[in-house]
Order: sequence, then structure tokens, then C-alpha cells
Amino acid sequence: MNSKWQQLARFVWALVRDVVFAGFGLWEIYRQTTHPGRYALELIGVAVALTVPSAAEHLKAILPTSAGESAVESSSRQSESHGSRPSSTSQGAHGDPPGE
Repeated sequence: MNSKWQQLARFVWALVRDVVFAGFGLWEIYRQTTHPGRYALELIGVAVALTVPSAAEHLKAILPTSAGESAVESSSRQSESHGSRPSSTSQGAHGDPPGE
């Protein structure tokens, strides 16, 4: 039950981070670059700060980790090792393991 609430909280945070914060930040950057106001630089700084959490999470997902693979590759490899069917690259032309 607790993990269900944790998953919901992570989903809500990702939604707020990616849609609300980043969306407002990008909208404010656009607004200040097209119609600069009195505090344009300060508002652009705040807007960039609002987009940083979303950008950081997305960069972590695509950049290689210390093991040399991206988080996406790592998660797909873990799902394969937990009962998913093996990928075609790990089998030979006739379904045999490589080297046979």
C-alpha cells in the first residue's frame, strides 16, 4: 500500500515538474524575450530556474552513467533480466546463443 502512494507521489511530482514548472518557465522566457519588461533579466533567471529540475531529470535519463550506459539502457537491460524475452542481438540467426 505504501509503494502505491509513493508511485503516485512520484507521478504527481513528475507531472508538476515537467508540465507546470517547465511549462511556466518556458512561457515566461518566451514572454520576456518578445516583450521585455522592467525586470526582464530577473524573470528570465527565475524562469530558467523553473526549467532546471525537468531538464536535469531528462538529462540523467539519456546521459551515460558511471558504468558507461544511459539510464534508459540500464532499465531496459534490467527488465530483460527479469523474465522478458531476450533481445535479437543476444541470439544467433537460428535462435542459438552467440558462439554456437
